Amino acid sequence: MAKPTKQVYSFEFKLALVERF
Repeated sequence: MAKPTKQVYSFEFKLALVERF
């Protein structure tokens, strides 16, 4: 699993923020 964890983390973070609101 050699994927850009940074991008995935950012994407998940954005989703979490949107879901929180």
